[in-house]
Amino acid sequence: MRLLFFILVLSFHSVNALEYKKLETSSGINFWFVKDTSIPIISISFSFRGGGLLDNKGKEGISNLMTSLIDEGTRNFTGIKFKNAMKSNGMKLSFSSQKDRVDGIFQVISTKKLEGFKLFNEALNYPRFDVDDIKKVKKQIISSI
Repeated sequence: MRLLFFILVLSFHSVNALEYKKLETSSGINFWFVKDTSIPIISISFSFRGGGLLDNKGKEGISNLMTSLIDEGTRNFTGIKFKNAMKSNGMKLSFSSQKDRVDGIFQVISTKKLEGFKLFNEALNYPRFDVDDIKKVKKQIISSI
């Protein structure tokens, strides 16, 4: 048994962990940069303060509704055009609302990074929130409940 444990320790000792850099922006945002060139994808996971605990009384679920609407269109794209642009650029974008935070994932094929980051910026800074989309997504959320 001890020999097996010793062999396992030696075999895992040679495994290299991913190296990362801890960085901070001038505005105090902390993040970790990990470079892995084994696959040609840029992937960002992020989280910021928000979520259900900050929903106003009587407006419970509003942060969940907001995160569900992020990919339903922007100032320059209808929902369908935005989703088609994401697909044609090999991009994935998703948000979720937790109790005390909003989480998100952005992924794009590295050869399409310029287009992908433009769409990412568009979704984060200029969401459309059309009344028809709000009604549609509300029905989807209610039916999933």
